[in-house]
Amino acid sequence: MWKRILWSSAAGIMLLGAPVTGLAAQVKPPAATSQKVDKAAAARGQAAKAYEWLQAGQTDQARIEVEKALKTDPRSSVAYSVRAMIRMNSKDLDGALADLTTAQGLSPNDAQNYFLAAVIYMQREDLPRALTAANKAADLAPDDAMAQGMRIVLLGVTGDTAQAEDKAVAWFTAQPNSPEAAQVLAGIYAETNRYDKAIEVARAGISRNPDTIGLLDSLAEYLSGCKGTMTTCAAQRSEAGTVYGKAVAAARAGVARQPDHVEGLDDLGQRLTECKDTTVPCATQRAEALEVFGKAIAKAPTADLYVRRSQARPQTDRDGKFADLDAALALEPDSEFIVVTRGATYYNYREYDKALVDINAAIAMDPEDDEALSLRVRLYERNGNLDGQLQDLDALTRMLPDTAEHFNAACWLRATHKRELDKALEQCNAAITLKPADRAMTDSRAMVYLQMGKWDEAIADYDAAMAEKTYAIGLYGRGIARLGKGLKKEGKADIKAARNLDKTIETTFAGYGIGDTPKKMKAGKRL
Repeated sequence: MWKRILWSSAAGIMLLGAPVTGLAAQVKPPAATSQKVDKAAAARGQAAKAYEWLQAGQTDQARIEVEKALKTDPRSSVAYSVRAMIRMNSKDLDGALADLTTAQGLSPNDAQNYFLAAVIYMQREDLPRALTAANKAADLAPDDAMAQGMRIVLLGVTGDTAQAEDKAVAWFTAQPNSPEAAQVLAGIYAETNRYDKAIEVARAGISRNPDTIGLLDSLAEYLSGCKGTMTTCAAQRSEAGTVYGKAVAAARAGVARQPDHVEGLDDLGQRLTECKDTTVPCATQRAEALEVFGKAIAKAPTADLYVRRSQARPQTDRDGKFADLDAALALEPDSEFIVVTRGATYYNYREYDKALVDINAAIAMDPEDDEALSLRVRLYERNGNLDGQLQDLDALTRMLPDTAEHFNAACWLRATHKRELDKALEQCNAAITLKPADRAMTDSRAMVYLQMGKWDEAIADYDAAMAEKTYAIGLYGRGIARLGKGLKKEGKADIKAARNLDKTIETTFAGYGIGDTPKKMKAGKRL
């Protein structure tokens, strides 16, 4: 939770260019009625204009205006602060830190200079320095929500969770009407599995700030996951749908207030695409999302917006989906993500040859994209490329050594094709180690033992896999193993039971190279 909040907070600050609340007041331009404006005031006015340009996304104009401010008054701390934000927006973090150091020297009690420095250190993952700067900002601006929130989150992510909770409780107690205080405290309770308290705090915050999207999202997340103990899971999920609807309404209201704010349109469009508001049909929400993304694209076309609009389109609008994805690639031709997305979309439309072209291209761009590799495994399965499947599955087991499913898939594929059975056994053992209670893993190993002719081991694994419920493959496999061991009566009974469950089971096993009259063999000898 801590790192998720930390990096999302940093991204939000960078996106909005929004430092602590004091900066807006400091860069406010002088009154138009002033007859004489000194250089300091003039510089503040120019810095204010630069800040407005930055907020509007006009970075070049912002640079021009802030340089005017510094030329007017080379000792304007506000101008240095604004230039730091411009540089942060352009990823010039060294230049931004230099400006903030200068601003801190000129105005040592301005909290925003320390706050922005903390953001930069967060971006660099230099958390100790980020915490030092955040502490200074929070001490200088005790009423500033972003400064307080950043300090608490940094305390948590650096391991001082007790102090983080103490600060959060004190903040919420002192400022019960602060939605940020409520959200941070609820997050701490959720992180420590005290979900009833998290829900209580989130509800209290929403009662005082009913349109706070972050609080609505948090409450809906707790409820949709049935984290509370005070009501039934069904009741919580029902409430979650309504709460998500309120979050959508709040996002919609924000767009109405700022119709030209592209980020707001994007956020609303994504919420509508997710269809989490259970009070409105999904098709209705997706139709609105399509319209919202269209407005955002008209104002500032980006590859991400085109991709999201393609995802909002109904499945019947194939041409529209690909037109949007092609437009996204035209803007970002080197985006591996967009290539994968288009490949996956071709796959969904069963255009497998086109899908494979895109997925191959994506993997050439990023050989460690596990989603692309997983999709190519499915594509190779369709065109019968067994070697390709095994190569990609082996790559996935190396890349994701904690994912049992990839080990199991590789094991099963080798077992059912009588390929490298020793390696198959190693992979099944790895899968079972990761998920010992998953009968699918044990069933796969039973197949390996069956192909090896290790009847006792195969029977033991099939017994374990069918401890709770029998199934056709398990019964037939155990029947073959019992016949191989010489247990004719028991083996025939298993095979008969398997046929009753699945009349095609013999054909299935014939495809694995296994018949119902196995040869007698010593344990360890391969079929």
